[in-house]
Amino acid sequence: MRLINVFLAAMAVAVVAIGCTKDEVFDTPQVSDYAVEFNVADKGGFDATTRAVKTAWAAGDQIAIFCRPTASGDYVSDNAKIIYLKYDGSAWSASPVSAALGAEMESSGKFCAIHHRVGSDENITIADDGTLATYNSGELLYYAGDYTKADGVISLGSITMSLFPDSDYTAGCLFQVSVPGLNAADGWTMAIANDNYTPSESNVTALDQLAHHATYSGKFWFNANSGTIGTWGGGLKDYSECTCVQNGDDISFVFEHIDDLADVDANKRYHFYLTNGTDVYTYTIDRGAYDGEKYEKNLEIGHAYLLPAISKWTNHNAPANDEIWYTNGSTTEPTAPNDPDAFGDATIQSNTYNAEKGCWVIKFNKDVTEVGDYAFNECINLTSIIFPNSLKSIGEWAFYYCTNLANPTLPNGLTTLKIGAFAECNAFEEITIPASVTELASGVFQGCIGVKEFKGKYAADGGRCLVDGTKIVGFALGCGATTYAIPDGITVVGDSTFYMSSLTSVTIPDSVKEFEDFAFCSNENLVSINIPAGVTAIPPSAFEYCIAIEDITLPDSITSIGDYAFYGCESLESITIPNNVTTIGELVFEWCAGLTSVTIPAKVSSIGQRAFYNCANLDVVYCKPTVPPTGGKDMFTFYDYDTEEYKIVSKIYVPAGSVDEYKAKEYWSAYEDVIFAE
Repeated sequence: MRLINVFLAAMAVAVVAIGCTKDEVFDTPQVSDYAVEFNVADKGGFDATTRAVKTAWAAGDQIAIFCRPTASGDYVSDNAKIIYLKYDGSAWSASPVSAALGAEMESSGKFCAIHHRVGSDENITIADDGTLATYNSGELLYYAGDYTKADGVISLGSITMSLFPDSDYTAGCLFQVSVPGLNAADGWTMAIANDNYTPSESNVTALDQLAHHATYSGKFWFNANSGTIGTWGGGLKDYSECTCVQNGDDISFVFEHIDDLADVDANKRYHFYLTNGTDVYTYTIDRGAYDGEKYEKNLEIGHAYLLPAISKWTNHNAPANDEIWYTNGSTTEPTAPNDPDAFGDATIQSNTYNAEKGCWVIKFNKDVTEVGDYAFNECINLTSIIFPNSLKSIGEWAFYYCTNLANPTLPNGLTTLKIGAFAECNAFEEITIPASVTELASGVFQGCIGVKEFKGKYAADGGRCLVDGTKIVGFALGCGATTYAIPDGITVVGDSTFYMSSLTSVTIPDSVKEFEDFAFCSNENLVSINIPAGVTAIPPSAFEYCIAIEDITLPDSITSIGDYAFYGCESLESITIPNNVTTIGELVFEWCAGLTSVTIPAKVSSIGQRAFYNCANLDVVYCKPTVPPTGGKDMFTFYDYDTEEYKIVSKIYVPAGSVDEYKAKEYWSAYEDVIFAE
């Protein structure tokens, strides 16, 4: 490994017995001044132990070298002699050191070198005799090694502080574990623990913890104090993190900012846990053990390891292909599928509680490849589910309204997610779509108001939405946004994409040319929205129950307005129906109590039943077609709850030459008394 020397000083046997303090100005050391020789470098080897990331020396950097008078005891001790180095931006200088340093040290022993960040002079105080007075251990790089002594001269060798990047490490990493033969796109996650936490084959907890907290993100968590897998905390710094990187045919799990990994070593053994979202694989190495491919030294911060390929790992907690595992909070009452025949060619053989696994197990007569339509819909007591690796498809509304089902792990190999598959599963917080999915319907996660982030395939805009090509098919309803701009380039807003969002406004780019059914349905806080030119249709229920919308402008490109399009938009005070509209569907403006007048353009040829039903304040209708449109029952009728009577609008104005024709037309005849020439 290449070393770049920034300072090299060879010290003679002569010793100057001068103490130093933290306020001392250091002179550049002379050859005759010290009984120590040392060398400062900008890169280290695999034997370096590092506890923070640094990429270059900076003016003000300090290195304290603690030399122990004996070969026993702590590296940093009160009686250690101190050599104090300081960098001015171009060269290193050293403080004077006690004559006892050269005289008292044994012929061989230990030292450690500690780097302190710029501006941290207060972290070290040196006594007059050259020993440590005070020391603050925060924010450091750490290096330990052996010294030798000959002819009164102590040689520390190269003080290599392991500044990154280095060709053997990912830039900025402290610890790196690589596993050959894995594809990062398959969503592997790694964790490390000692003997204090060892999941067994009958323990489903490891899968739940690994898969549900960190799938596809490569996040690493380990409580070094307790030896258990958990969320960030305990022996780890709050800002600790890990990334998952593809390196050729290997995946590397790169750990950063780990406070102390030494606690993992309590029992001289390390357990590595991998999950792909369905299976948990484990691998164990003993400290200093040979795994058949490589001799493993101590698991230390600053090391890089190549672990065996996945075939050598032990698979735990994976359901068989003919099993589905789940919990429902009960050990006595199973969750029965609503449709037992919704599993392709497989049929249920048993549904029994397995005490060892802590869950219910549905056993089938063959591999489960499909969870069909409505299989578990409205199973509100279902809390978790683990799918077999064989699963390929989840059908329409399969888990609709399973309100307590939390973040299921979708298996690699899954290809199809149909509309409403997990609709209104309110306990979801994050969803990861496997790379194997090739069919992702709109509205798969319709109304999942707890989802804060999407991950994996199709995730876009920082995880706030799902995009299939140029079609937006999902939105993270729980992300906390009140306004949202659909990404440029989107051409289609998919079925139920913004269903039940809490957005107050949505900006739609000009690239959008199509809305699908229920696109913005039940957005109760939505006040304003723009419909770009080029959109030709308002589909059924597109804005149904958007109760806060006060006005909306439709572009001239619109030719049809579908059933229920603005149903229940009770705050809507005005609507301009474009001149090119030919069709107004059923119940389009029902319960739009804010409307007082409406104009029906000349090209309209059909108006569905109850199109303006229960628009209680609608008084005047201007109907421009010379040929009466095909009508429907109760187009302009409302129910007066005060009088408990059905009433109609006060006036309908039509072209002068068409009055009689309107009065005679089916469904229009019900309004003959209020039809007048315009």
